Amino acid sequence: FRSVKAGQIVIKLDRKNFELAMNQADAALAAAKSAVSLSEVQLEHAKKAFRRASNLLSEKVIPQSRFDNAEAGYKAAREALSAAKDRKNQAGAAFQTAKQHLKDTHIRSPIPGVVVERNVEIGQSAAPGAPLLRILDQTVLRADIDLPESDFGRVATGTPAVIEVDALKDQRFAGEVSLINPMVDRKTRTFRVRIEAP
Repeated sequence: FRSVKAGQIVIKLDRKNFELAMNQADAALAAAKSAVSLSEVQLEHAKKAFRRASNLLSEKVIPQSRFDNAEAGYKAAREALSAAKDRKNQAGAAFQTAKQHLKDTHIRSPIPGVVVERNVEIGQSAAPGAPLLRILDQTVLRADIDLPESDFGRVATGTPAVIEVDALKDQRFAGEVSLINPMVDRKTRTFRVRIEAP
């Protein structure tokens, strides 16, 4: 049994594949940013060519087909920039996901307590969502008990209560009712309450 603090690292997963994935995502993001910069330059060039063609067409210096080509080039450059920005956003999201996955290789205790059960050994693979450890919070003693239906109106949240445990005959734990199940069990004619004591 080992005591742990809230936020303390309790398990470290192998980071190698996650680091590689983050490096790949970082490279993809850098490439996407470069593509946006290049598309911005190309759009600016196409915009100038379109303006120039527009002026020359109004002066009847160029044929309509040359203007149409400049206009199509400008529209294509705008679409290319929009697509490049979308790819950059996707690459940014993939990078943030990879970064979070790398961060998640250090599993931290959500509560202070004592590790009472370990379900994995060093080097063992664990499925996502599988319980790795059981950590018991020893700051609060919780007891869920069933009371007879006749006591339903006499108990409220905050009602003082005392917990006695057969194994600890000389100790009494003073606490209070923290939760009341509003449903009465039809079979047993009881309702459940939770008592918490320090």
